[in-house]
Amino acid sequence: MRKTFFLGVGRWLTAAVIGFFLLRLLFSGGSADVPFETVTNAVVQTVDLSEAKTADAQMVRRLYGLDPADYAGCVLYYPAQSMGVTELLLVRVRDKTQIDAVKAAMQARLSGQEAVFAGYAPEQYALCQNGSAVSVQGLDVLFLISADKDDAVRAFAQAHSGGNP
Repeated sequence: MRKTFFLGVGRWLTAAVIGFFLLRLLFSGGSADVPFETVTNAVVQTVDLSEAKTADAQMVRRLYGLDPADYAGCVLYYPAQSMGVTELLLVRVRDKTQIDAVKAAMQARLSGQEAVFAGYAPEQYALCQNGSAVSVQGLDVLFLISADKDDAVRAFAQAHSGGNP
C-alpha cells in the first residue's frame, strides 16, 4: 500500500515539474537563455564589417558614453576610416531598467554621425538616415548603421526566437 502511494505521488510530482518548465518556456518565449555570443555571431554574419574594427571598452565609452562593465555583454564594431559609417553595437543589459539609457546613447551616436556627414558626404548621410536601426529583444539592444540593416535585424530577432538566420 505504501509503495503504490509513493509511486502515485512521484508521478504527480514529475508531471507538475514538467508542466512548470513547459509553462516557463512558453511564457519566456525561449529567448531568456540565448547566449550573448550566439546573438552576436548571428548578427555579425549578416553585416559587412570589412571596413570596421572591434572596439575596446575605452572606445565604447568615448563613442557612446557607456561603460561596458555596467552591462552583461557589449560588442562594438566601428568605422576603421574617418569617412566610414558602418557601425554595430550590441549590448546585453543586466536588467530592463538599463534599456532606455542604452537606447538614448545609441540615438545620440546616430544624431552625431548624421551631423558629421550631413554637409559633405551624402552617401554616408543617406546610410545614417536609411540604414540605421535600434532593436530590442529581451535584454539585448542592437544598434547598427549598415546597408545590411534588414538582414541584421532579422538575424537578431531570429537568434532570440531560436530560429536560424
